Amino acid sequence: MPKIICIASQKGGVGKSTLCLNLACMFRDNLKTGLLDLDLQGSSSELLKEEGIEILNPHTPTGELPHLPHDILFIDTPPYLSSRLLDILQVADVVLIPTRSGAFDAMALTDTVNLVEKAKEKNPQLKAAIVFTMVKPGSTITEEIRPVINTGSIPVLDQVITERVCYTRSLLTGGVLKSKDNKAKLEMMEMTEAVVKLLGL
Repeated sequence: MPKIICIASQKGGVGKSTLCLNLACMFRDNLKTGLLDLDLQGSSSELLKEEGIEILNPHTPTGELPHLPHDILFIDTPPYLSSRLLDILQVADVVLIPTRSGAFDAMALTDTVNLVEKAKEKNPQLKAAIVFTMVKPGSTITEEIRPVINTGSIPVLDQVITERVCYTRSLLTGGVLKSKDNKAKLEMMEMTEAVVKLLGL
């Protein structure tokens, strides 16, 4: 049974596919890695052509997920809530909820958080965390928003993903580890460590 990491948000444009792809790239050298792209835009499956990551058919029945022959499986979900997403969360090990650090983005977390809480009723082992993405370097808004979000039931990771050109290019270049941006590489290494901790590995 693979460890399943779901990247979910009802809001589009928060860097969900970018986070999913780059995390998969971080694990591929040491674990048999799969990526299931359920986003209708198909960003991950259309652009990712990397060795070591198997792109799975988006029509794979949810019930088959635990039986896939992978050590770790990343799921890129569509930017809306659905019954299928609830099904996936009920078999997932970790769900990451990416969000930009604006006030309206923070407000938009509510529905996704509620769905995660509903999934936890059937999957109490599910670990969840909110991730700030596309953070402008030097901006203080993230730290202003963080205390508001941290009052909820799902914690906000200390690690953030900043707004960098290499992340935009990463869908084409095979992840930020292949870039020359050392700050982005460090961010993804720290994010990977956070995911490993959530998985209990």
